[in-house]
Amino acid sequence: MREVNWLAPPPVSPAGTRVEAKLRSAAEPAAAIVTSNGTGAMIAFDQPQFGVAPGQAAVFYNGTQLLAGGWITA
Repeated sequence: MREVNWLAPPPVSPAGTRVEAKLRSAAEPAAAIVTSNGTGAMIAFDQPQFGVAPGQAAVFYNGTQLLAGGWITA
């Protein structure tokens, strides 16, 4: 992901941080692990997600707390 805007401190653990992620505003959050890689992030969903495409936004939550958002690159 690129242009990730962290509203909470980015994950520092190499193993990443457990989050719930949304790819669409009406979609249910999906369990994932996010890792920070400087200016961007990597996200790995627990289960495959439908219709993920470059240029699409993704946002990360911890419960109801918004952690970050950015743009999918690949």
